[in-house]
Amino acid sequence: MKKSFSSRVFRTMVAIGILNATITLLSIEAIYEDIEDTSLTIGLEEERAFFEKKLDPKQIQSWQTALLTVMYVPDDQPSPALPHMFSGRSEPFASEVDIDNETYLISIVRTRADTGVIYLAQDITMQERREDMMQSIGYIIFTGIMVLLSFVLARIGTTRVITPLKTLSRQIRNIHPEQSIEPVTLYSADEELIEITQVLNNLLETLAAYLQREKALISLASHELRTPIAVISGALDVIDNRGTLTNENQKTIARIRHATEKMQADVDALLHLAHQAGQLTSEPVNLANSVRGVLNELENSKDTAIQRISVNWPTQDKLIETDPALVRMLIRNLVQNSLRHTDGRVGISLGDNNLTISDQGPGLPAHIVSRLQTQSPLSEVPDDGLGLFIVKLICERLNWRLDIENDNASSAGIVVWFGNPT
Repeated sequence: MKKSFSSRVFRTMVAIGILNATITLLSIEAIYEDIEDTSLTIGLEEERAFFEKKLDPKQIQSWQTALLTVMYVPDDQPSPALPHMFSGRSEPFASEVDIDNETYLISIVRTRADTGVIYLAQDITMQERREDMMQSIGYIIFTGIMVLLSFVLARIGTTRVITPLKTLSRQIRNIHPEQSIEPVTLYSADEELIEITQVLNNLLETLAAYLQREKALISLASHELRTPIAVISGALDVIDNRGTLTNENQKTIARIRHATEKMQADVDALLHLAHQAGQLTSEPVNLANSVRGVLNELENSKDTAIQRISVNWPTQDKLIETDPALVRMLIRNLVQNSLRHTDGRVGISLGDNNLTISDQGPGLPAHIVSRLQTQSPLSEVPDDGLGLFIVKLICERLNWRLDIENDNASSAGIVVWFGNPT
């Protein structure tokens, strides 16, 4: 399953923000508790010093206020019954203690004159409850603000990180090899993005040079290949016009002529595809007339195989907006491929939104079927013939779909969808 990079960045930033908020809360709590303990301890020490000035060193004394419980026990007197908060505790003792839902700050120390022990307890129950309530409210507000701030900052940070990448992606998506390849531009102060842009532009520059070299090669081939083919065709006409050939030699010449015409058709198709890159002609094309044109070409080539072709003509002519030259090349290569690989009948059927070429041959090999039906563009020229390779290229250029109806035992059918498949 695909994962969004922006979502991961956003979640990471939010998690960092929440973690920072948690650490901050724990730090504040620890600091607050320390300050509170120090403040209460100092306050209690002041209370102890106050009462120490008032006590009689020889007498057991006690004082009780709303919040304070104080008792002095001299060393030479028997230990009396102590208030419950002091029970079981010996000096020295200083701590905050919870007893029966009440909280006391207790101090048990000897007097400065070392004449006895002062027991002092301050009831801080109400103060603790009020502080706990205020702390809870404060923590909730602080946590909410921090979480909200984390989301906002994470969204801003994610946008700042992802926007340059989206800009770069959009520019890359608009690059088409059949058109002029321009370098991408990205205005960013980030060193990593600048480096990525430079590497990509170096790659695009290399690719543009490679494509320019390929176009130059194709342009040269258009002159170098057509000339020898024309010479061969002319020489065959001269030999044929002499009328001195035996029947066997005429059959040989016919095979040479057929191969020459096939070579000429393949060269024309490939050159047309190359020269038409990015500039397809679009006009209403009568599919039935295109089929008739291909059949006429086969008849003029004196190829007897045309007698094995049967056509299921539509009741109404179908017009499609496309490049007429590419349509004729596609039909020609499909028909010639079927005639060449089978001795049986070859059928041509024209549907409302498709063209089907079927034959009674052994069917197409699995690797050819896989190559024709893949959705990825072809990356290399196959070594088993150009016919179906050209068909695949034409379908890619016209954005048509190619389906195989293959029975390896008895028949093969190729369906070209030029509309929405049903």
